[in-house]
Amino acid sequence: MDISRIKELCKARGFRPDKRLGQNFLVDNNVREKIISVLPVDSGTVILEIGPGLGMMTGRLADIGKQVFAVEKDTDLFLTAREMFAEKKNVKLLGEDILKTDIGAIAESSGGKLFLYGNIPYNITAPIIEKAIRSKEVISHLYMVIQEEVAARLCAPPGSRTYGALSCFAGYHADIKRFFKISKNCFFPRPRVDSCLVGLSFYDAPEVKVKDEKLMFDIIRQSFSQRRKKILNPLSSRNFLGMGREEWKDVFFSAGVDPCSRAEDLSLEDYAGLSDAAGERPRSV
Repeated sequence: MDISRIKELCKARGFRPDKRLGQNFLVDNNVREKIISVLPVDSGTVILEIGPGLGMMTGRLADIGKQVFAVEKDTDLFLTAREMFAEKKNVKLLGEDILKTDIGAIAESSGGKLFLYGNIPYNITAPIIEKAIRSKEVISHLYMVIQEEVAARLCAPPGSRTYGALSCFAGYHADIKRFFKISKNCFFPRPRVDSCLVGLSFYDAPEVKVKDEKLMFDIIRQSFSQRRKKILNPLSSRNFLGMGREEWKDVFFSAGVDPCSRAEDLSLEDYAGLSDAAGERPRSV
């Protein structure tokens, strides 16, 4: 499969890729093999591929894994891929939306944890990460080709300008690795920006300990809602969590966190400390 073959398939079926839906197909075989070389997949791995498109990765994933479940929302692409892999006994095409797919049922039918892989459109990157995290009991890894700027945010450390709520959320649940940049010239149609391969390996249990996960992430989201300001300001605005400015100062003191910091300066451990301290205080809501 290369760009000429993909163009032939599109022409034969009267199919035009829709950039609005993130239909940018990998067409560089060298990049495909580079991706394959870093995936922690072996002959016993069951793979769930998100959006196989025209099958550039699907066949190779089937070569190295035990079985591939390929979920494709687009009807034309689903029918094309199903025809292409009709003879591939360990590939099963599913014509549905990955955000509505019952991942637990697929894992149960395969008898083990799943490895997720996909070339992910920008507009569903965060929802897919969230869905994978909600299903992490049956998922070992999530490897994705995503926009480079999103990869930077996902992997950003505390103190960096790209560090944010997404970095905290993903980093709490998984060890994240950023592998290599993939030029926009490796896709058809060519997108406007470069991409990057990232991998999330889910923890059996988070390394950061906190008493109330939901409370911690509520605090994180509120903190980053005004990331340019000192963190005390967004947390003490509009009676957030039923506490005023002086009460939040006490929370910061109890947690040993500087209230003059900005949201991007705090580590997950800092946020866990704030959450635990806030959770111990009586609140009006």
